[in-house]
Amino acid sequence: MTVLAYKFLRHGSVGPFSGFAWPEPGPAGPGPWVEARPFRGACGGGIHGCDADHLVYWLNDALWIIELDGEVAAADKKLIAPRGRLVRRVTAWNRELARRLVDAGIARARELAAAAAGAGAALAQGYLADAITFADLDAGASLFCAAHAALAEDGFARERAWQSRWLASQLAA
Repeated sequence: MTVLAYKFLRHGSVGPFSGFAWPEPGPAGPGPWVEARPFRGACGGGIHGCDADHLVYWLNDALWIIELDGEVAAADKKLIAPRGRLVRRVTAWNRELARRLVDAGIARARELAAAAAGAGAALAQGYLADAITFADLDAGASLFCAAHAALAEDGFARERAWQSRWLASQLAA
């Protein structure tokens, strides 16, 4: 069974964790199939992608649509399959969109920090300050901090879901 998913890679279509240089699609269609090669670590032994609900957990330089093939399993905010191939680059993902995403995350963190009360107010303000500090350095780190400004028990997960939905809506536009 094949499934289309998202995959973030570094410049040059290089896996951020594996260091694997992915063969890119050509004019005739998707790139060649890549079989999973086992390597050490918790994520070894699979080709990884993600769904729209988990985009912000994997931000990197370039976003691709990947086709996963075989028995596709969902685990820890990712999809894992025995093989995959790059289908096309998502050109909507660029520095401008990354900055708009960060700005949207910071705007939400400002609202959350302003609404925080008591001892949590200072903590939420600290997370907001960290999100602003990282805004020009690392979109993923900025959004991670911004999501922490939601101090409720499920606040972080709720904010990460909001961030992913926001990004997915922009990619679909």
